[in-house]
Amino acid sequence: MALIVIGAEVDQWYSHRYAEEDATVADKADDKVDAGKDPFVAKMSVAMDDSYAHESWALPRSLTPEERQRLSRLIGAGEDPEAVRRAIWTVVSDAGARRIMGAAAIYDLQVTSERKNSVVVTRITAEATRCWKPEGKVWISTGTGGLEGWEDISFDLKKGVEAPAMETTGDPNNPSYERFEDVISVGGQQTPGFIKVLPFAIQKSCEFKVNLYYNVNSGKTQKKTISEDEKGEKLVFHAAPMGVGVETWTWIGGDNFDVAVQ
Repeated sequence: MALIVIGAEVDQWYSHRYAEEDATVADKADDKVDAGKDPFVAKMSVAMDDSYAHESWALPRSLTPEERQRLSRLIGAGEDPEAVRRAIWTVVSDAGARRIMGAAAIYDLQVTSERKNSVVVTRITAEATRCWKPEGKVWISTGTGGLEGWEDISFDLKKGVEAPAMETTGDPNNPSYERFEDVISVGGQQTPGFIKVLPFAIQKSCEFKVNLYYNVNSGKTQKKTISEDEKGEKLVFHAAPMGVGVETWTWIGGDNFDVAVQ
């Protein structure tokens, strides 16, 4: 009887040992599969819905007499800024206008990860890769300005220089700008990271790229670069057209525009 008990205990010990070894092998296999996955996936998309009228537009050509007449009247728009924007957009969208600057320049950045281990984006920068004189023959604006705090971070684009991510703080009417120090943590079953990105440049339009510096499970810092949106189009900031011959229309209330030629 004693031998039978001892034999059962030995069998139990071996079974437990092999189970542990099998679990260790399975864990290593899982770790290998996990390590083969991308640390994270980052996508950028234009934030503004196609139907939103916005407040600033650039046209690639001069206005036709009919378009000038329609803009000059804006029948039924009245004093409501949103109604005026919609009325302008109805006219200029057919003319091939592009919504520019402000909220039209904002991209949504989404960061997701299927990794078991934590992936932390510790720093975000942006760099202009190509800049040019803003294009267009006409610039139309409702003159309302302001972003109403829509962006989370912004970048002052400069060619060949990695601009740090900045955030606005304090009074919205007189904001101050500070370096964005927050981190984005994904992986390890954490929720995806979402952030609104506003690029801008002074008196120039620019293509740009966004650099995300990250580490996996507190390991060495690595970099992922995004230069296209989710549709495969270049990331770009469009400034207002400027220079000799550019016609500007600025809404000043009611059916009235201040029209000038630079």
